[in-house]
Amino acid sequence: MFLKYEYGGSIYKVEVEREGEKYYITHDDNMYTVTAVEVDKGFLQIDLADREIKCVVSDTDESKYVFLNGEVLEVVPIELTGRKMGKDSDDEEKDLRSPISGKVVKVEIDEEEQIKTGDVLMVIEAMKMEYIIKAPWDGTVEKINYSEGEQIEIGEETMEIRKED
Repeated sequence: MFLKYEYGGSIYKVEVEREGEKYYITHDDNMYTVTAVEVDKGFLQIDLADREIKCVVSDTDESKYVFLNGEVLEVVPIELTGRKMGKDSDDEEKDLRSPISGKVVKVEIDEEEQIKTGDVLMVIEAMKMEYIIKAPWDGTVEKINYSEGEQIEIGEETMEIRKED
């Protein structure tokens, strides 16, 4: 799963893979092995290398707040659109691929439906987080490759859209 978060005015891109109770987190080409356990609602114990970190996490609709070592850190998730840009030209055809492996929980459109840039097309859930796939341009939905309840893997094409000129 890919995550983008804003903290302190900077945007961080992180890849997270889960295997049992371990998380493998990649940031800036560095991989970290992390074990995280929720010892009580909102209270986390995180083991990172030889460090044990205890923190409290609280969230609102827009942000997560992490209370750590007497500091309050606000972390704002940045929405992933799921679109993968074509080569270096805007004229190249673009596609819509899933940014994560998860379950399709909602398909908001039908085939042959007209859509506008920014319309919500599909919602994918992974690890209790929802990822919204939005239309990158105006067009017509030609084919929807996944239905509600189906499993989708990272990089799979969610649908095909004919771009309007």
